[in-house]
Formats: sequence, structure tokens, C-alpha cells
Amino acid sequence: DNYVRSMKGATLANYTEFVGFVKDGDGKCVGAKLRDTIEGTEFTVKAKSIVNCTGPFADRVRALDNPKATPRIVPSRGIHIAIPHKYTDKGLGVLIPKTSDNRVMFILPYRGYTLAGTTDHKCNVKSAPVAPESDIKEVVDELGKYFSGDIRGECMSAWCGIRPLVLADPNKPSTMTLGDRIRKLLGKGPSKVSTKTLTRNHEVEVTPSGLVSLMGGKWTSYRRMGQDTVDAVLKNNPKIKANKPSITRDIRLIGGYTSKTLDGTEKDIHEYTGVYRLFLHEKYGLAPDVAGHLVEMYGTNAASVAALGAKSSMNERIHEHVPIIKAHVLCVDTVSYTHLTLPTICSV
Repeated sequence: DNYVRSMKGATLANYTEFVGFVKDGDGKCVGAKLRDTIEGTEFTVKAKSIVNCTGPFADRVRALDNPKATPRIVPSRGIHIAIPHKYTDKGLGVLIPKTSDNRVMFILPYRGYTLAGTTDHKCNVKSAPVAPESDIKEVVDELGKYFSGDIRGECMSAWCGIRPLVLADPNKPSTMTLGDRIRKLLGKGPSKVSTKTLTRNHEVEVTPSGLVSLMGGKWTSYRRMGQDTVDAVLKNNPKIKANKPSITRDIRLIGGYTSKTLDGTEKDIHEYTGVYRLFLHEKYGLAPDVAGHLVEMYGTNAASVAALGAKSSMNERIHEHVPIIKAHVLCVDTVSYTHLTLPTICSV
């Protein structure tokens, strides 16, 4: 029951840009205008319900539905850097519970390197954000309090993401902080926004046109976010009937581990990964580091990649010094819908 593309009847369209809504005479959303960003063509899709799950871009979509909609998203920039494995050579992570600006920082072993981050700053929304030098320096300076050496000089890469933090709805006191509720009663505006103090919770909004927007949230609560969103769709569109209760809680992650391994015996996660690596080595002749890399990347789906490579004669390395085989690149392109060079490189 692992998730794969088109599972549960979904039809996916990558590299597709949302252009605008199609509305009926009553102003209800009944479709979407889309653009193929590779070919440049536009097309329309009919819909009984439209869900806006666009992260930091949520306000842009909401404005296309209602130009007077109050902005709710506060984008927050966070970066991570990759430094040598020696900083976590014991295989253990480090938590800095309070940085100089009252954040939390993680230092974790990651695929033969050490991952450190993150920052938290208000920013503008971009499709491809880049980690600014000031943020990199911020992380390096914090690390310098606990580790010696030229950390900046050892920094091998840095990347940036944008958190879609959500502001409280001024029309719903239950979503506001106590301080802002008091300020509203006194006729004052909300307090100054700080990304570090904004909640990481999510909110589902339904507009008079029927647009359902999921805003805020975080990776650790994505199942509840999905369930709440689908519940809102069903509640506000009686024409859509659910044939059974939500199953999101019990759907395993892609390649998710189960306690029964290839031979049907019960094993813990460490035994399981060891058995799976050995299986890939014996059945497909993969080197131990290659087999280990596939298991880390694909979990129980690693055998599918190796089988694809065996069928296509692509189980050889792309370079002698990295544990990535040609089938890995092929799988990213055909299964993950990357197609373009940069996303493919980032995915392997």
C-alpha cells in the first residue's frame, strides 16, 4: 500500500502553472485555467471543488479568487548547510536549544555529511530561493561556539526553503493570540509580526466561491492537514460523497518500513535495512555502498529501482566515487516526473 503516482485515482500534472479560476453565474469555482510551463500551452480543467495547497504562494491564489482577500501568509526563510561528516562522526545529532536569537538549531548526520540549520527570517516569496551569505554566516557563527575549525571554508553546499507561516484571521478571535485579542478590543492593530513567534499550526479556509485553502502547517502534521482539508471539501460540497472514512492516518510513507522483511520474519529497522542491502547485493550484484544508498533513498522501493536498472542495463555507477547508479537517474525522471535537468540532479 505504499504511495505511488496516480494511487487512489489521482491524475498528476507536473510543471503546470495555475492561471485563474473558472466560475459560474453564481460566482462559484467550477474549474481552473492552467498553463503547461514546458510547452507554453493553456488548458482548462473542470472541478467540483478546488483546493489551494500552494504553501507560500497561497495568498497569490486567494487573490485570484478575491482581489480584496486579506493576506494571511508570512513567508519565513530557513537555510541548511552541509559540512564534513567529522562533526557528527559518532552518528549522533546535536540539538542547540537556544541560539543567540532564541531559535533552535539542529546538527545531524546526513548521507555521509553533517547537516546544520536553520534560520528564521521574513522574506519575499520566490520560486527558487537561494541561501544568502548572511544566513550562512549566522549558522556558521553558532556552530563556531561549539566546534573549532574553519567551518565556513568547509561548507560544501547551502540551500534555502520558505515556510508558509499563517497569520491569525482577524475575523476569527479563536485563531488570534490573547495579546492581539486584547488589542482588537482596545481598537488597536495587531502586534508586530515576528516569524519566530508565529504558530506552525495550519488553518483551512473556505471562501464564498467554494475555494478551499490550506495554509500554514508543517511536515510533522501533514496527515492531519490532509484530513482537515478533505473534511472541509466534503462539508462544503454535498455533491461529493465519501465512500469510506479518511485513511490518511494508516497510509505508509513511500518505501515505508514494515516489521515483516523479505523472508517474512519480524525484524527491527536496523536488522531490516541490513537484510535489504544484502538482498540487493545478492540479487542484483550491487556494491554495498550502492545498495545502502538505494535503501536510504527508497526504502522498500529500492528493489524496484534495481529491477529497473537490471532490465535497462543501467545498474552501473554514474561516477566511480559516488554510490549513484544510472537507474536511479532514470527512476527519478520516469517515476517522479522531473524531466528537467536541475530537478533530476537535485533528486539523486
